[in-house]
Amino acid sequence: MNWGVKITIAFVLFAGFILYMVARSFQHEINLVSDSYYSEEINFQDRIDQKANLKAIGEEVKVSIISKDIVLLEFPEDHESANGEIHFYHVSHQLFDKKFPIQLDSIGQQRMNTEKLAAGRYRVKLSWEVGKEGYFQESEIFIK
Repeated sequence: MNWGVKITIAFVLFAGFILYMVARSFQHEINLVSDSYYSEEINFQDRIDQKANLKAIGEEVKVSIISKDIVLLEFPEDHESANGEIHFYHVSHQLFDKKFPIQLDSIGQQRMNTEKLAAGRYRVKLSWEVGKEGYFQESEIFIK
């Protein structure tokens, strides 16, 4: 076998490897953090201001798992009239993300049934308004 044949074999093997890698890359699912990433980036200063508003009141929403299927959200005093959204962001797969409206009871709590949520780690993103002030908080929980 001369050196020309060896170079041809090496080239064919290299081209085959590249084609294999390209085919594998098309089979891999790519999840972005958000479909509307760029529009969210434009509004990022609003998010910073909302976090600062929460820090100014000195009390955060307490997010806790009180039983296998129940997550309890306890809002600060004077936030019983909060309007907003609860976003359960599944860290590893966008398909499991869920959004719910904030519906507080008379003592500023909301119990969430987690039966519709897949098991795993979630980042709970709370975004709400009281009057004209906006607030935002992120917490992490693990649902079994």
